[in-house]
Amino acid sequence: MKEYKNNEQLIEYLISKNVIIDNKEDALRKIEKYSYYSIINGYKNAFKDENNDYKENVSFEEIFALYEFDKNIKAIFLKYTLEIEVIIKSLMANTLAEKYGLEDYLKKENFDENANEELISRLIESVNKEIEDNYNKHSAITHYKNTYNFVPPFVLTKVITFGAISRYYGLLKQEDRQKISKYFKISDKLLKLLEEKEEKFCSKCGKKQTAEKKVKEEVKKEEIKKETAKEEVKQVNTSVNDSPAGLILGIIAIVLALTMIFSPIALVLAIIGLVLALKIKG
Repeated sequence: MKEYKNNEQLIEYLISKNVIIDNKEDALRKIEKYSYYSIINGYKNAFKDENNDYKENVSFEEIFALYEFDKNIKAIFLKYTLEIEVIIKSLMANTLAEKYGLEDYLKKENFDENANEELISRLIESVNKEIEDNYNKHSAITHYKNTYNFVPPFVLTKVITFGAISRYYGLLKQEDRQKISKYFKISDKLLKLLEEKEEKFCSKCGKKQTAEKKVKEEVKKEEIKKETAKEEVKQVNTSVNDSPAGLILGIIAIVLALTMIFSPIALVLAIIGLVLALKIKG
């Protein structure tokens, strides 16, 4: 079972693996800010040999530079991805509303007749589910459903994901796809391909951010847990000054807490020490 390491221990671990760290304080600040998992685990393979050891003269700064470069590239892509998403959603909403009306755009006959019917049915089903799921969450959807019993395209595109929009675009009639792609001065096939790549990119970024967030939360929980252990042990030791048995158990609890073996064992020992101390005092 892997043991928890705080940030200082992680720095020492990297040094033990022959990673050069010239400025420990700076490295510690970066790990505290961005997390060890994000910086090291995501990019260490580029600096390792076939035996899974770090190559000679690899430094923490080199690994962090690669992490920062990748982060900045993703930020640039994400910025323009979001811009493209807004434009495509707007173009689709206008195209659908103009050609098929505000209410009937989700009918099967409004999709490409050469497309797979099952895919069209699944798309319509998923879109309707999005509308249903957002009924009490999105005021515009609530308003249109209650007042008119339908949701117009320009409201729908505000709540469905870019992945759903990408699939929707791919199933539109060719003349509708061409009308939208014309804005970007590219073919409808190329825009469809770009949307698919963009969807995968966004999905990958989202999964990575979720994983990083989980790691940060776990690290924070462990740190809180450790601080709580120290505080509880401190309170116990204050109460057992006159009890040799209580003092010994308190010391054991401290050792267990500091080595992260603390949990029910240290807590039980601390409580027993407190009880013994109170009995002796009484």
